[in-house]
Amino acid sequence: MEGDKQDLLNKTPFAGLPREEDFAENAAHPFMKPQTPLIFLLFVALAAGFGACASSPAPAVKTNASAPTPATAPVAAKPAPAAPPAAAVKASPAVAATPAAPVAATPAAAVATTVDFQKQIQPIFAEYCYKCHGLGKQSGGVRLDVRANLIKNVTPGDPSKSNIYRAITRSMGASDHMPPVSQDQPEDEDIALIKQWILQGAAVPEGT
Repeated sequence: MEGDKQDLLNKTPFAGLPREEDFAENAAHPFMKPQTPLIFLLFVALAAGFGACASSPAPAVKTNASAPTPATAPVAAKPAPAAPPAAAVKASPAVAATPAAPVAATPAAAVATTVDFQKQIQPIFAEYCYKCHGLGKQSGGVRLDVRANLIKNVTPGDPSKSNIYRAITRSMGASDHMPPVSQDQPEDEDIALIKQWILQGAAVPEGT
């Protein structure tokens, strides 16, 4: 027990203080009073407490770990605004086509082509006129089978002043209508062809 007490005193910070033996030896010292052992024990307890504190490791400082950075929430893509509906185009009603005015049919003989006397006009005169105004008979002194006599009854370019054209276009009841009502009458195409021949100059080839 004494040995342990001595070891404890040697390990305390107050190891250099006076020992109990020193107190016994120096009883005449002013501090050596009856309460001295209590004071000594108090010092021993304090020394032991200080030694324990000195030998205890310092508490580790808890380092706050860096808080993880919260993950950024993905931003939802904003939907593109819907395109406005195209305005309906109002269809315009189709314009009704204006019917073309009917064109009066023109007789084929009246087509503005050069009329050939020997091929187109002379055959008409031979069929409807030469019976009364030809070689065998010249009613009213008119002969149409000879060029010199024929051109006397035609005004080139003017059918209304040509005796031949006026005679074949008079009314059927007229006394001077030609040919006579009792005979065959020229067709409308034939009359139109004679008119076209006169308008073109009533050309009669020499030797006709």
